[in-house]
Amino acid sequence: MTVMLIKNYLGIACLSLLPGFWNHASAQQVIIQNWDGTEVANPINAVRNLTLPASQVQLAFYDGSQQSFPLNEVRKIYFADASTTVNAVTTQSSIVCYPNPVQDAMNISNLPDQESQISIYRMDGSLVQTKMVSGIQTQLDLSQLSGGLYLLKVKDQAIKIVKL
Repeated sequence: MTVMLIKNYLGIACLSLLPGFWNHASAQQVIIQNWDGTEVANPINAVRNLTLPASQVQLAFYDGSQQSFPLNEVRKIYFADASTTVNAVTTQSSIVCYPNPVQDAMNISNLPDQESQISIYRMDGSLVQTKMVSGIQTQLDLSQLSGGLYLLKVKDQAIKIVKL
């Protein structure tokens, strides 16, 4: 039986890896994937615990060393072995729109992995534009919109944008 212990100390989530756990675990690495696609892999038998203090992902190792990653840069935490990859924890970051205010084209990043619909609404609630996108980044052409304040909505997130 595999046992991991999740604790909460003063609002800090902590995954403690019990002694002997790694002798029975099939994963060989814990991997931190950033939004830019880079990954940091560590041998799983060297990791003592994984915590989420103050907007960070922190790995503590049995040798006393630590590694920290800003939570807003972490896209995914997963455990892997040589033959399979299993998603363990996926972080959700806020969608980023720039430039804001925008004149013609707006870049949007940190979108969900799966296909998503981007909707733009006037402040009176009327829908003015929709676009289906896949991938974590896209660009919207807003040149046909008149100047003003709009609401951009993707899944459960909404962002105010200003069109010049």
